[in-house]
Amino acid sequence: MWISHRLRSGLRRTALALLIVVACSWVSLYLDSVHQRREAERLISELKSFPFATAGFDEVRELAERNGGAAIQQFPLLEFPQYGYPFEDSQGHVHMPLLENGGPTCTVRDCTFRIWIRPWHLRAFPRDRAEVLLTFALKYSGISPWGVYATLIVKGGKLNESHTEFGRLGPATLGRFTGLVPLAYEVVSAAHSELGDRSPDYSVGAPHITGGPLEGLSVHFLQTSNAPTRRAFDVDLRCVTAVWRSCRGFDELAPSAWADYQSELKK
Repeated sequence: MWISHRLRSGLRRTALALLIVVACSWVSLYLDSVHQRREAERLISELKSFPFATAGFDEVRELAERNGGAAIQQFPLLEFPQYGYPFEDSQGHVHMPLLENGGPTCTVRDCTFRIWIRPWHLRAFPRDRAEVLLTFALKYSGISPWGVYATLIVKGGKLNESHTEFGRLGPATLGRFTGLVPLAYEVVSAAHSELGDRSPDYSVGAPHITGGPLEGLSVHFLQTSNAPTRRAFDVDLRCVTAVWRSCRGFDELAPSAWADYQSELKK
């Protein structure tokens, strides 16, 4: 009897400790998601007023560094030169070949910067493990996995193109499929159009998706002085951190672009 009572007390203490650990972990994940959302909102605010038409290397680098980004190429390092094996030419002269550093380098004329903002559980684990954790977190904790990714490409010392994607993973039904479906909104800017004068300065559409189920919406605009950047980057991320629910759709995540898309469909 005494042993049984002691065992029950121990089990209750263990269960209480596990409950506290789970609750603290949930609160930590939620607060981190909210914190990262605020970081992403700061990036969105900067992109709305960013001078896409005139931005050069310095402006792009400063934007990336302010928002935790970096060049995905490496800057040339000031180090001692590396030489290969010496060889002798036909005249008997010995040469020491200078080896070039492998891989692309970042220069003020050509460089690519990337900004990633996402919750801790996406940053801390490899992709395959993260997918399992995301499924578990979404199904049982009510915290939706999401992320913001921006790539800015400098060519010839000027911003040449940019790609910014806002996405979340949530439950949805597409046709016969019911399960976790990514909701992805992409904003693409370009200094020049591949179609020349036939291409509009601003367009919005649903991209053709191949592969797994995905809900996508994309905006393209030319980097002009009057580009509608505020409209393109009208993104509301509050729904990605809402507990037990996620963004209903693009009308909530990207309201201006969605309204423009609906208008295009009615023409």
